[in-house]
Amino acid sequence: MNLISETDKSYIAGLVDGEGCFNIYKMKNKSCKRGYTFVGRMFVTNCDLNALVEMRELTGLGSVRKRTPQAGRKQSYNWDLSVLEVKEIVPHIFPYMRIKKRQAELMMSFLNTHQWGRRKGFVLEDSVVESRKNMYDSMASLNFRGVR
Repeated sequence: MNLISETDKSYIAGLVDGEGCFNIYKMKNKSCKRGYTFVGRMFVTNCDLNALVEMRELTGLGSVRKRTPQAGRKQSYNWDLSVLEVKEIVPHIFPYMRIKKRQAELMMSFLNTHQWGRRKGFVLEDSVVESRKNMYDSMASLNFRGVR
């Protein structure tokens, strides 16, 4: 990650708070013992391509992609960060976050369950898988939109 000022860290945190999303996905994976794995992700969606490109250039992280257009809506774009990039940026912006602070905490906990650099065929302990499932459920609950 590029060296960024405290002002820029707070700006990025505000952008993530307002336009961003932390998510944990359950993905099919035949090479896993259980047939699935959990993957963390952070992205920011905005109609202003230049704002997202600026975040990419400022941090040196992620990629900016055009989203599939939706009928009756302006074209929008995503600044997507991989799980390793999320691990790198969140500690820098966390102190400035307000709205999605709980999601950021949960994502950092999730990332701490990763076995970085593990070899193919590595099997996670049942307790780690159960912990990740609980985090997946908690993140889904925090991100739920609509009336309950």
